[in-house]
Amino acid sequence: MIPARLLAWLGSRRATWAAFLLIVFLSLPALSTGVQHDDFIHQTLLHELPSAQRRSPDELYCFVGGPHSRPAAVAPPWWQAADHSVCFFRPLSSLSLAIDHTLLMRPPMLAHGHALLWFLLLCAAVYALARRLLPPVQARLALLIYGMSSFGISGVAWLAARHSLISATLATFSVLLYVAGRADLRPLRTTLGLLGLALSLLAGESALSAFAFIAAYEFFLAKDAPQRRAAWLGLAASGALAYVIWYGRAGYGMKNVGPYLDPLRQPGPFLRELPSRLLALFSEALFGLPSTLWHAPTYRPLYWLLGGLGLALLVAIGFLSRVGRDPEVARRLRFCALGALLAAIPMTAAVLGGRLLLIPGLGLSLLFALLLHPPQASEPASPRPAPRLLRGLLVLLAGLLFVANPVFRVAQSLSLRQIAAAELRIPNSFLAPCDTADHYYLLGSDDFTVAMFAPFLLHEQLRRKEWRQITLASSDITIEALSEKTLRLRSQPPGLLLGGFVYELTRPPHLPLQPGQRVPIGLGEIHVEEVSPRGVSSLRLELSVPHSGGSICWLRFDGTHLSPLQITSRNVHEKQIIPYVKGAAPF
Repeated sequence: MIPARLLAWLGSRRATWAAFLLIVFLSLPALSTGVQHDDFIHQTLLHELPSAQRRSPDELYCFVGGPHSRPAAVAPPWWQAADHSVCFFRPLSSLSLAIDHTLLMRPPMLAHGHALLWFLLLCAAVYALARRLLPPVQARLALLIYGMSSFGISGVAWLAARHSLISATLATFSVLLYVAGRADLRPLRTTLGLLGLALSLLAGESALSAFAFIAAYEFFLAKDAPQRRAAWLGLAASGALAYVIWYGRAGYGMKNVGPYLDPLRQPGPFLRELPSRLLALFSEALFGLPSTLWHAPTYRPLYWLLGGLGLALLVAIGFLSRVGRDPEVARRLRFCALGALLAAIPMTAAVLGGRLLLIPGLGLSLLFALLLHPPQASEPASPRPAPRLLRGLLVLLAGLLFVANPVFRVAQSLSLRQIAAAELRIPNSFLAPCDTADHYYLLGSDDFTVAMFAPFLLHEQLRRKEWRQITLASSDITIEALSEKTLRLRSQPPGLLLGGFVYELTRPPHLPLQPGQRVPIGLGEIHVEEVSPRGVSSLRLELSVPHSGGSICWLRFDGTHLSPLQITSRNVHEKQIIPYVKGAAPF
């Protein structure tokens, strides 16, 4: 239940400005998260590669492969599929990032401020659409819910997620144009809405999910003849289908890369994981818990539990409050629910995270606002007091949206700030003893930052040198010398040499490494020996030079820095143990 004083305040225009000020205040911690993760890759692609290999400002999201067969900025992990491709068509978002990396990175707070402006513009679009569909009080509630959400901070705190902000902003304004045009019977405005959606696809393929709200509108809110509704829906669907066909045939998207799923090429795995991934995204929208953690198998039961409880909570509130007894409100509830669901389905094909909820969250925010304060609740002259159970459930829902979500929002920013600080310590690794070596081979950690971004962080030190991470160990490693040029690496049970989130992110499950498989590296070959369903537990390195010679700089990760490692196993069958050290990153 919402107190009468708060309702009166929400009915005033001052509440709108106050809501935006609150959103800015809660976003301030995200301005100091610095550069991290893919930001280092974008910086390398734009400025630090030889001129022939650099990306143009409009293709920073094309990491490898794609229509022009772009080479990777650094050598890919040896265990990655040879024909993998990671190339997205996001020219508008790429240009935005190019501006950041050229003009606004000193200090990075300026680039995060740029992202915050996009998020505020997105919130304005959400509020404008909410005002079109809901009374003022509910519209301002929806603005607060969306602006204070945990998922809303992802594009501000992480610069590389700019595509999600720009595509969601353009798509939401386009949906607003479409809805206004259809409601006012203005075909030109409706057409402009569809053209705006096409423009938003230039910012990112996630804008495709906004077509879900076009479908939901035609199903539940449009009031003209069925033939006319079907015509508009068919026109929108034809445009979306044409984009999907072109996108795939042009060579964009992901191919043979870890947890990314292709609904067209991999319908079975996609449908099997769809319910679980939807529950994870819904849990983040309602409870604020970052959905990225779903990719760690130990967390998945928690998301199943929270997702189920969240759905039960919404159903119970809807049933007890009889929010749908007004046919007009019921239609809007169905519009919000169907739009959010259909918008979330294509998002589940990617690695989960708050950025995926920016468009589905539009429908969820309107839905939560309607449940917290149904429009008809203020209409009866003598409203009956709500049942005690309903009051308790509404307090719980309000607490999740206005307390738990903002807390997780700030916590995510602080966590990303710590991760960024840990990443920036890696270039200070003591690698001077390795200056004469031409090959850097890393043994040990499954730390996410080291595995994914160390070669970009060390780009200056690694010029014209080979970088290879040999293992992604989740336990101690035993090194056994089979000869002066051959080493056997084993994990200490129950750990793995190759496994965990990074391995799953870079090696698709339908193309597992096989025993006996050989992969060449700069100074020899890696032989896969023992494999389990979870990963690889034994490898053999056959080198063309002595493993203790000066050509190779062996490295380990001590939890903060990379440091040279002395291979002491020089005699046949002599063994050496490298202790496992967990890094600062969550994976």
